[in-house]
Amino acid sequence: MSDQSNNIEHISQPMTASDSPKVLGDTILDFFSIVTRWRKFITWFVLSITIVTTIIALVSPRNGTLVS
Repeated sequence: MSDQSNNIEHISQPMTASDSPKVLGDTILDFFSIVTRWRKFITWFVLSITIVTTIIALVSPRNGTLVS
């Protein structure tokens, strides 16, 4: 229980002068490392959403009304 309360106290403390923000290069490298780790998932997700959207667009009527 003390670990949990200590963790909460650490989160709620404001940022001090010794806590410096990350350098932009570090954050960009972090972003690219995450993207490369999840590259296959992102590719399949975007591809599947594109295919589903294209199929829906091709199946739906052009002007919103059914032609008889």
